Amino acid sequence: MPQATPFSTTLLSAATVSSGAPQLAATRRLPFVLGGLVIAGAATVIALVLANQGSSPRSRLASDEPIASARPHPSADTIEGAAVASTASQPRATQPTEPAAAAAAPPQPQITAGDLEAECRRYAADRKWDALAQCAGKLKPLAPKRAAELATRATEEARSAPRIIGLEAALRDDNVKQAKLELDQIWAGSVEYPRLKRAYDLVEAHAIDELAAQLDHAKSPSCDEYSQLLAKQRFVSPIRVIAEATRRTPCAAPPKCNPDALSQKALEHFSANEFVESLALFDAAYACKPTPALLQKAFVIACNLRDAARARSYWKRLPPPLAAQALPTCVRNDITEALLTAP
Repeated sequence: MPQATPFSTTLLSAATVSSGAPQLAATRRLPFVLGGLVIAGAATVIALVLANQGSSPRSRLASDEPIASARPHPSADTIEGAAVASTASQPRATQPTEPAAAAAAPPQPQITAGDLEAECRRYAADRKWDALAQCAGKLKPLAPKRAAELATRATEEARSAPRIIGLEAALRDDNVKQAKLELDQIWAGSVEYPRLKRAYDLVEAHAIDELAAQLDHAKSPSCDEYSQLLAKQRFVSPIRVIAEATRRTPCAAPPKCNPDALSQKALEHFSANEFVESLALFDAAYACKPTPALLQKAFVIACNLRDAARARSYWKRLPPPLAAQALPTCVRNDITEALLTAP
């Protein structure tokens, strides 16, 4: 009887061989599979690198935006902390000393008194009085005396400005009295004063000439019309205009007096040998009432005073009979008829 063992062993061996063959084949194929995967992965990486190199910077920037937006933004505390850390990690720079820093800074130009004064003069030339006052204030620490002069000019010119406007308006309207009032209020040191004074003087001279002509036309023995004209002019003309016009064209009305009272007073002085006072009173009486009797008395007193010139003036106006009666008094005082009749 054949033994079972060899057959079983043969079947078992065959079964083992048949079952182990697929495993062995699979084991042998694994390296090739892995190698293929590695090659495929390398090819994929190379393709991505080449694709990134060929793309434009704009496209790469656009492609990075989603990534950048997805990143969390650092907070202020994080940034400040990073800055502190960065500053701490860097070596501390050596700070320059004060002399070195001053040497590195550009030199600042120094403003002198001459520069400020030139600036102030420009403001004065442009009639900018407020700016001149401010400039004088800046100049004061450097040149106090000159600054005070400029400050005075600024103040006085600003005060005179409305008066100058008023004067020019009055001159245009031929209002001499108002023009004089405005001129008197303008600072004599003003840059405009010489021009305005010349303009006023011309207008004033014309007003004097015109008033003198009117007064000459109004003259009369009584001077009534003359006086009325002067009374009206006091409201429209300056005092100087009236004084100059009346000096050029005077009008003297006979004095209102009492010749009898003057004669009586003259006789009292004559009795007291006060011949000078007596003669003045007889002259005044004769001016009030020009009678030959009063003139004869004045002639006698002039001879007593030995005033030949005055006695001669009376002699020529006396009627001959009255002159002959008074002649002995004159002769006693060395005033002869030849002296009285001399030319």
